[in-house]
Amino acid sequence: MNSALELGDRLRAKGAERKEVLERSNSAKLVRSVSSKAESTVKENIDLVRRPSQQMGAHFNESFKGVVKEGRGVPVQAISKPATAP
Repeated sequence: MNSALELGDRLRAKGAERKEVLERSNSAKLVRSVSSKAESTVKENIDLVRRPSQQMGAHFNESFKGVVKEGRGVPVQAISKPATAP
């Protein structure tokens, strides 16, 4: 090797060879299969959890409409001080 360019070319060629060997192996196919299955399972489970949560949130918003939101905007001092007679 006379230059860094030659070294880089050689290392890239070795890397490409290794990648090809890995791609042909059964372990790479197995890893891809497991990964794909895991991804689809996770997506399905997220939808199972998300939908009921969204429905429950909508139900609570409807159920407590006007009850919880009435106290908002009132200063904290006004809530914590006892009322005094004039």
